[in-house]
Amino acid sequence: MKLHKFHILRITLRILIVIAIIGVSCKKLDNPTEGIKLIVNYDLIKASFSIKFINAKTSEPIGLSDGKIVEITITGQDKDKVLDVTGVKNSYYKYESAGGFFGLSIDPNVQPSEANPVEFTVVAEANGFVNNSIPFSVKSEQHLSLVVQMVEINNPPEGVDVVSDNTGNANNGVVSNDIVLTTDPVSTTFSTSTLTIPKDVVLKDASGTKLNGTLTTSFIYLSNRHDESLASFPGGLITNINTVTNPVLFYSAGYAAIEIKDASGRKAKIIEG
Repeated sequence: MKLHKFHILRITLRILIVIAIIGVSCKKLDNPTEGIKLIVNYDLIKASFSIKFINAKTSEPIGLSDGKIVEITITGQDKDKVLDVTGVKNSYYKYESAGGFFGLSIDPNVQPSEANPVEFTVVAEANGFVNNSIPFSVKSEQHLSLVVQMVEINNPPEGVDVVSDNTGNANNGVVSNDIVLTTDPVSTTFSTSTLTIPKDVVLKDASGTKLNGTLTTSFIYLSNRHDESLASFPGGLITNINTVTNPVLFYSAGYAAIEIKDASGRKAKIIEG
C-alpha cells in the first residue's frame, strides 16, 4: 500500500499527540491533586443535623465494626425540604448510614421559623435491631449533633425483654395458628405483656407480597423503669382529633415492638383481617 506524504505526516502527528497525552497523564498520576483547588461554601447550609446511631447495650456506633447499615427514611409533611449533608435529596427519601453516622440538612432556600417550622421524622431501621424514629421541628438556623439508641434484639440492654416464637406458619399470607407470646414478669411490679396474633389474619411485607412458610415472631418489651430502655423509645407520638394533628405528652407504661419474618426473611409490615 502506497502512502502519500500528507497521510504519513498526519499519522506521525497523531502518534506524537498520544505520546504527549500519556506523558501528561503519567505526570498527573504522581500527584493527582496538583493544580486542583476545591472550594466548599458551607455557609449555604443554614440548618444541619449530625446523627449517630448506637447500640443501646454496647454504646458502639452501629456499622462501625459489625458491617451493619442503618437504613434511614424521611417522612412527614416537610420531607421535600430535607437533604443529605452534601445537599442532595433522594427522590425516595431513603438514605444509609456510614459507620453508624448520618448527616442531613434543610434546603438552604427554606427559612425555618417559629411561624413556619420545618417538620419531618427520621425513621431508622437496621437488620437485627428494633426500629426507632426521631421527630424534628426545625424553627431556626442551627447545627446540632444527636445520638439515637437502637435495641439489638439478640443483645438487649437492661430493661428490655425479648421473647421469640417460631411455631407460627403462614400459607399465602394467612396465619394458620394462633401465636401467643408473653414477656417475663417485671421484678418490681410482676406485670407482664402479652402479644396474640390470631389465626386467619393476613401478613404482607411493605411491597404487599404475602408471607409464606415458618414464621419467626419477636416480641420486644421496653420498660419505663430503666435508663437504657427509656433512651431507646421511639419519638414522634401524635394524636389526631377531628383531623387536627397535635403532639402530646404522656406517661408511658412501657413500649412494645413486634417483628415477624417468614422463611424467606420477608418482614411483615401489613396486617389484614
